[in-house]
Amino acid sequence: MRPSIAVLVASMFLAGIRPSPVAQDGQDLKPPLTKADRDAAKKVQRHMEGVWELVEMRTISEEQKLTSDLQIQKIGYAVVHDRYLSLEFHMRLIDKDEVDYGQSLVSGLHRFELDGIGHMETSTVIATRTRRDGSLEFEAPGTVRHYAVEFEGENMTMTRDDGHRLEFRRLDRDSKPRFDIYGRALRDDEPKAEEVEKGKDEKGSDGGRRKD
Repeated sequence: MRPSIAVLVASMFLAGIRPSPVAQDGQDLKPPLTKADRDAAKKVQRHMEGVWELVEMRTISEEQKLTSDLQIQKIGYAVVHDRYLSLEFHMRLIDKDEVDYGQSLVSGLHRFELDGIGHMETSTVIATRTRRDGSLEFEAPGTVRHYAVEFEGENMTMTRDDGHRLEFRRLDRDSKPRFDIYGRALRDDEPKAEEVEKGKDEKGSDGGRRKD
């Protein structure tokens, strides 16, 4: 009896990671960002980039779904690079003696857009989660979620519009990425995005160097 309850609880837990309802075409149109908002969004994106380890995950009404002697162990990581967000979560339901009553997996790659104040909209590229029977359920590409992104020291918190919260701790602040989002090796002599933008600003409209 206990294993079947555990699988049900794990499935209900995963339901908290499901997306909010998607707006229909023509609804929730976003106004274009101002230059100041675009600059602020770039700063947020640069701060997000890197590898993050899950510290805490809070789903909707999670505690009400568990009995007093059961808990969910959660391991997860987020990788952010070039407006792409990769998420992977492994969850295990155990009792006080660490007896395993079921495991679950959520994994996905999402493209994201930011505004100037830390609001983020993600769109699924590819994502999957396990069903109650252990089989895979794939998420529809283009599935949309909305988060508020906040930072405190080396921690990043992503709070979804329905209250679902993910808190991460940065792992590799100083490490240099060796591959882009498609797995292609980055060359050491490849110019950084900031250097490219600076070079454009220093040139005039005719392609020559701007005179002060």
